Amino acid sequence: MAVAIFSQTIPTVAGTPAALTLGPCGNTLVATPSAVPYGGGLVIASCAGTGSGEAFDVGSTTTSVTPTFSLPGGASDLYVLPAADTPTTTCGSDSSAVALTSGSPMTFGATGAYNYCIDATGGFTSFDVSWSQ
Repeated sequence: MAVAIFSQTIPTVAGTPAALTLGPCGNTLVATPSAVPYGGGLVIASCAGTGSGEAFDVGSTTTSVTPTFSLPGGASDLYVLPAADTPTTTCGSDSSAVALTSGSPMTFGATGAYNYCIDATGGFTSFDVSWSQ
């Protein structure tokens, strides 16, 4: 039986998200403009401005965890990537990014700080990402 670990909300993004960073934290990530041009219609979901800024931390590379989410229209793909990474064109352009599939178990390749990355074709409504193990 899966045990819920936590759930986070990725908020609504208006228009084409070419340069947005999501933060500050808690279980709800809030959209804020960013001066850093991530380009290519991608959105980084993090806790920018709070502590070290990551959306979540990974403490084990041996424990299987399962994300559950439903992408809204305008959001095409969801990834996780090390918090220090900044992809330039799409989330998948980062060699450390891992595409998430809702309901599919995964393990992380490294411990440490992680953020979400959303490839977007336009604005999108908020959605939740829940993790269980």
